[in-house]
Amino acid sequence: MKIMPSNIPPALSLSVHETSSAKNAEKVAAEKRSDAAMRQVAEEFEAVFVSQMFKHAGLEKAFGPEAKAFSQILMTEMSQQMAAKSDFGFADKVYEQLKSRQKVDEE
Repeated sequence: MKIMPSNIPPALSLSVHETSSAKNAEKVAAEKRSDAAMRQVAEEFEAVFVSQMFKHAGLEKAFGPEAKAFSQILMTEMSQQMAAKSDFGFADKVYEQLKSRQKVDEE
């Protein structure tokens, strides 16, 4: 028997559609995870950049040579907080670059 679109039982037709929808949903979910990962990397880059600014500004030496480990931890934490709460714009630019590279790679 030849199966034509009009011969497909409604239940089978629905399951084919559901499979297609599930694949689309998986693709959308993967894209969201990818976007979130790119955003996370961009924000981490901004935090490292701010940390380097602190280091070159001399904040690493603010508590003296005895507290070098403490000042490095403090600078790292402050830079992460500043990057998360401030809008330096580095994270946005890095994210845009990562997003554009992803589009080029997909083509």
